[in-house]
Amino acid sequence: MTTLTRSRESGPHAAPSSSTALTGTRRLLRFGLRRDRVRIPAWALSIGGLIAYFGAAIPAVYPDAAAMQTRAEIVRDPSGAFMTGPGYGLDDYTPGVMIANEVLGMIAVAVALMSILLVVRHTRAEEEAGRVDLVRAGAVGRRAPLTAALVLLLVANLAIAAVLLAAVLLAALLVNDLALPDSAAIAAGAAVVGLVLGSLAAVTAQLSEHARTASGTAGGLLGLAYVLRGVGDAAQPGGSTLSWMSPIGWAQQTRAFVDLRWWPLLVGVGVAALLLTASFGLVGHRDVGAGLLPARRGRPAASRDCSAPRV
Repeated sequence: MTTLTRSRESGPHAAPSSSTALTGTRRLLRFGLRRDRVRIPAWALSIGGLIAYFGAAIPAVYPDAAAMQTRAEIVRDPSGAFMTGPGYGLDDYTPGVMIANEVLGMIAVAVALMSILLVVRHTRAEEEAGRVDLVRAGAVGRRAPLTAALVLLLVANLAIAAVLLAAVLLAALLVNDLALPDSAAIAAGAAVVGLVLGSLAAVTAQLSEHARTASGTAGGLLGLAYVLRGVGDAAQPGGSTLSWMSPIGWAQQTRAFVDLRWWPLLVGVGVAALLLTASFGLVGHRDVGAGLLPARRGRPAASRDCSAPRV
């Protein structure tokens, strides 16, 4: 009786233990780091270079306080707030406030795009190509590929945050205005946005059968987040309720170089944790290579334009 019970518990339908489900994660992570040893540094240096460029350009384009205040009036306009941010510190517009208002949003979008592409590339694209079937033929757990991809996501965003911090500090040497805690808030805010959208891509990778659909869905939600942030910031100075419905808004609500506060980033960390939990739950309810949502079927017959050759 005991032997029969044990055989049933270890059968093909038994739930794998956490250690078994994560078998091979470390090796897959090392492989992922090797594959992206050029991509991740390229993303980090490109995004960090944008900050350094702004730090070098601000003194040349806006040489005095009057020119800075003229720029602040553009940001104060609803159309300017839609394109930039909530508009904190406009009464005393400094290079640091300009970076927080006008550059952080663009950087956050770039980091989010990198995170989406990275996660989908190492999860759904691998399954669609059939490589996960070959990997799973060895001693690799059910959740190991997803876990390795998410750890790689964390490593990539930490690397970008470190490069961003160095770039902001470099900008500080050029404008003599940027404080270390506020610079760290900008770097952390961009990384948190990347973690949230990367975690969202992990969920869409479980829902969709194709990598293009998974990345397109996550990218569309990123666009929606940008629009919500823009409409919310344009509605009133400092942002409105819609601003708080966007991960980009959470990063900008830290009020760097004006009235620094860290707690909005905790909202992003909490949402990322919920999305990660959801992705781990969903991966156990589908077959390898399949999505939880059915793929869209094509037309049963060709259209009239394709049914006969044109003369």
